Amino acid sequence: MSKEGDSYLKTFTILIVELVREFSRPLALTVRLTVNILVGHLM
Repeated sequence: MSKEGDSYLKTFTILIVELVREFSRPLALTVRLTVNILVGHLM
């Protein structure tokens, strides 16, 4: 592969990783908050 191809692949991979990270963080926080509310309500 050429250096240009490697650059595009690296950029695309980083983009995918960053998108997953940006969307998974609010989802994880929402799940944690919901579980904490439910556990607090049940106690």
